[in-house]
Amino acid sequence: MRVFGGAALRRELALQIDASTIVPDLLDRQAAETRIRGYLPALLSSRRHALKEDISEDHETLHALGTPVLAIWGTDDPVIPQSSLARLTELNPDTHHVEVKWGGHAFPQTHPGDVAKALETFLRKTV
Repeated sequence: MRVFGGAALRRELALQIDASTIVPDLLDRQAAETRIRGYLPALLSSRRHALKEDISEDHETLHALGTPVLAIWGTDDPVIPQSSLARLTELNPDTHHVEVKWGGHAFPQTHPGDVAKALETFLRKTV
């Protein structure tokens, strides 16, 4: 990761060059981040550990407390697997799920209207 990680990430970003986003120069900004000291080790740590941590008990507690939960998923997200949707439903059957069609991992920036609509609908139902 320390030797080739930055170049590999920048190549991945270059493949997304046609993705529209509301953030000016998003891909350039993300590419620049790969050159910041500490970024690559932090990203590697996140990839190794963040999705492997078992937070089942937390989700079960939210369900037991009746806390409304909204999960917004990108259908084309290469980072968060779609199998997570089924697992979250298993832990908290009351979770409201919204899928953003063709949304990658950066769907909040590439599909802000879908995210805003999901949030508005969810909040109107729960507040």
